[in-house]
Amino acid sequence: MEVKIPRKYRSLFWDTNFDKLSWKKDKKFISLRILEYGSLEATRWLLGHIDQEELKEFIINGGWKRLSPKTLNFWELILGIEEEECSKISSQKNSNPFWKF
Repeated sequence: MEVKIPRKYRSLFWDTNFDKLSWKKDKKFISLRILEYGSLEATRWLLGHIDQEELKEFIINGGWKRLSPKTLNFWELILGIEEEECSKISSQKNSNPFWKF
């Protein structure tokens, strides 16, 4: 049975066709968006559909590259990920901001 993403989380996927998202096919993309931009409610929904150990392995094995440093630090603490298990340098930290202030 296909997991349906609640329509109330549609705003998290502003740059994609929400109706074409598939949990089976797009689980990593969906997880990253909710981890980075989701509310507490959206995060609870995610954790109800993905095992914490699976989420931890996903972050360690490359998912960390797509998270902001603040979000990565948060999830490292929540999931008990050791500092050495994934780099502290995320792609967002190295990107050039539009506005420098």
